[in-house]
Amino acid sequence: MQTEINIVKTVQKLSSNFMDGLMKVISLFGTVYFLIAVILFMYYFVDKRYAINFGIAACVSIALNLFFKHWIKRPRPYLHDSGIMQKATENGYSFASGHSLVASVSSVAVINITRKDKKVRWWVCLICSIFCILVAFSRIYLGEHFLTDVIAGLFLGAVITPFALKLVNKLVKDSYYQWLGLALAFVGVILFAYYLNKGVLFAGDQSIKEMLIAGGAFGAGVGLFFEFKFNKFEISKLSTKKHVWWVGSFAFLEIGILLLGLLILPKIGVVLYAYSAVLSFFATFMQSFIMKHIYIGLGVYGKNN
Repeated sequence: MQTEINIVKTVQKLSSNFMDGLMKVISLFGTVYFLIAVILFMYYFVDKRYAINFGIAACVSIALNLFFKHWIKRPRPYLHDSGIMQKATENGYSFASGHSLVASVSSVAVINITRKDKKVRWWVCLICSIFCILVAFSRIYLGEHFLTDVIAGLFLGAVITPFALKLVNKLVKDSYYQWLGLALAFVGVILFAYYLNKGVLFAGDQSIKEMLIAGGAFGAGVGLFFEFKFNKFEISKLSTKKHVWWVGSFAFLEIGILLLGLLILPKIGVVLYAYSAVLSFFATFMQSFIMKHIYIGLGVYGKNN
């Protein structure tokens, strides 16, 4: 243990205002929000079924990581030694690093979709490896994790996610997706009832993360049901792929603008829940619906090819 404490202290000798800011920015790429952005990218630009399957596999890895956190219950480094500075505001246990896991999971996604291209796959692997190391390093620098925490997080993401993805690909059939959407919406309803019972939905200063997850589950679930039941947009039906990038980029811009609404909304539970539900519904169904009809209007989709 003392060796790991010394490693954190050694890394924090690099401390400066610039390094603090830089490491906090790098650490953002290990958040669940970044992982959601990666999944949405695959949803719009690659294949929505792959994106959903990968999302399920990522949830398996995250769930396993949470299991280890609550089983081992390892305190954060700054709680072990007063000489370690806490440069972030994370709560909970230290082992394993969730940020490192998310970075690893996101890298698996990118490597998977580029592995067939021999010209870029090794460059992608190298860049993703550097990316994972930087996120892991930032967590040590910020005093949030020990070296073994980040190694465990990277390992879980790199090993469990591909295995879970292969299993999901085999088990989930095309006809299941709309029902998966309803199941996710049901989870959102259950979470709403849970928070209602706790009396926190109409109170202020609620956890943004909790409400985003609850509302997002409901909105995304309903959106997926509508998408697979009625819209059925397929990138494979495009006669040209060049339109995918600018229309898809426009989709990300729209969602980004909507996300800015979270900065001005009152931090009241039910408001955050409702806004997250609308945003997730827009991201999973409405934007896909808009993209499909833009492509039809351009004459590059389906029967208009």
